[in-house]
Amino acid sequence: MASEIVLRIYLLIGALALTGLIALASTSTDAAISRLGSARWNLFHRLVYGIAVLGAVHFFIQSKLNIYQPVLMAGFLVWLLAYRGLFRRYGEVTPACASASRRCGGPE
Repeated sequence: MASEIVLRIYLLIGALALTGLIALASTSTDAAISRLGSARWNLFHRLVYGIAVLGAVHFFIQSKLNIYQPVLMAGFLVWLLAYRGLFRRYGEVTPACASASRRCGGPE
């Protein structure tokens, strides 16, 4: 089993992503948050972005002929990450915010 994972790179990438998701899930309880502290917990849970990319890469590599679904899912991931980036940058993402030249939520 272990040699199969090492030989097939997409299995290695999938196993890494699954391990990361298990680690994130195990630290998502209230007790784990209080043990880690809020700042360290938030820093640790930012790994979810990298894990999502690993999952998309795994999906691309393991799909041989029909790549319609991996492309669609990667497109959703890029859209969601772009939305998250806009939210981090401007604080609020609405259609009016996206078209405005000023920062959203700022003074009029």
